[in-house]
Amino acid sequence: MPMINFLIKVFFIPIVFFVPAGWFGFKLYAETQLIEAMNKYAPLASDYADIKFDEFNVHIAGKVTITKITVTPAKAFKSPVNIERLSVIFPSTLTMMKTMYDVSTGEVSELPDSLRFQYDGIRLPLAGNEEFYTGFNDTRQSQLKEELDGIVEPICGDEYIIGLSELKQMGIYTLIDGHFWEYNYTPENQKMVVRFGISATNLYKASIQASFYKKGSPALNDFMQVPSLSSAEFSYQDEGLVKMSNQYCAHSSGISTEEYINRLIDLPDSFYFYTTGIVPNEAMKNAYINFLKNPGTVTIKAHLPPSFHPQALSVYDTELWVSSFGLSLQVNNSTVSPFEIITPAHFGPAGDTDDQEMAETPSMNNESPVEKEWKPQPSYGDDSKTYIFVDEVPSTDQETERLNHQRSRDIPIYELPDHIGAWLEVFVEQSKSFRGELIAVERERLLLKVRSGGGSITMPIKLHRIKSIKPR
Repeated sequence: MPMINFLIKVFFIPIVFFVPAGWFGFKLYAETQLIEAMNKYAPLASDYADIKFDEFNVHIAGKVTITKITVTPAKAFKSPVNIERLSVIFPSTLTMMKTMYDVSTGEVSELPDSLRFQYDGIRLPLAGNEEFYTGFNDTRQSQLKEELDGIVEPICGDEYIIGLSELKQMGIYTLIDGHFWEYNYTPENQKMVVRFGISATNLYKASIQASFYKKGSPALNDFMQVPSLSSAEFSYQDEGLVKMSNQYCAHSSGISTEEYINRLIDLPDSFYFYTTGIVPNEAMKNAYINFLKNPGTVTIKAHLPPSFHPQALSVYDTELWVSSFGLSLQVNNSTVSPFEIITPAHFGPAGDTDDQEMAETPSMNNESPVEKEWKPQPSYGDDSKTYIFVDEVPSTDQETERLNHQRSRDIPIYELPDHIGAWLEVFVEQSKSFRGELIAVERERLLLKVRSGGGSITMPIKLHRIKSIKPR
């Protein structure tokens, strides 16, 4: 027993005193350094916003918080944005201490395997910031009234979409009171998941999640470059906003909520196109009406092809997103099938001209043009085929061929098989075109290899959407 008592005195009693003293020493040092850094760098943002805060607090649970933050933008808002608390949450206390030490010494080579930034109690007031909120909304309302005049009556009182004044009348004074972004890295399977979300209490929660594979621990450079994604997901959970909107619009129109929802069933396709940009099919319309009657969750998932790159979104036509990027839609946990993104041209700016297959350029002589028969190239799959981001870039010989094929005249569609391997510019609208190598021509579409960062994307373009084709 005497020996045990001696060991306790020698080993454990110092720990009881020195460990708390060491923690509080680190806490004081860390908070002092953070306050100095904030006071040093906050003035650098003075051209954009004035930033004030109350205090820093470093928690033993591995969390750093800043309380009572006030951001007064120089231009965007007339009223300041207040944030009750910003929390930076680390996976552990030791990880927090190591990361903060690396930051203080300027040696942040690796980030922790997980990190979460969480903003609570955001007050982004509608009152006082009307100019910021209504700039887009008023323009959109006037466009809709012009485009839908004589086609469909306003569906929410005198308006087609809910705006700032309607939100105020519904008793909504802010659209965002919570926000977070976080990442989690799993070394075992080299998978990183990044999440971003916003919410408003008793109104809604919305989040976006993306995952990708990477080698090695996370670094700052991972967030400076757009990664190759493997999957993505958007989720919206209604907590009162849709119900409030339905009731308000029904009351404004002098009808019951049930009558208001039933009225939406008979809206023409043009209404959906001008308000959302797409035309839903019957299954999507039914899911939409069911959601209005019983607001719950909406989830869109993307199961992306290997080595998919986000730049593909800007290259592919929106009607090809579902098949090419593996999109699926769930409403109230029920899969909507078929899920389609339909953007008919006759509703858009080019509505004066119907989609037609491009005709042959008129001949300058009096001889009747001789139709040229051609056999379609081997099929590259049906419309559900996924075209992936490939790790190929055109060679120097292809670039030379592209320059040699540059001419001013349009290429008729029936001549396209003669231009396999050539570089073309395909116009689907007057101001929208795609440039790339023609790799195949089928009965209803052509396949164009379009260059993108890190490689190229094989993109199908339906022939009936093509307005003109020029050699490059």
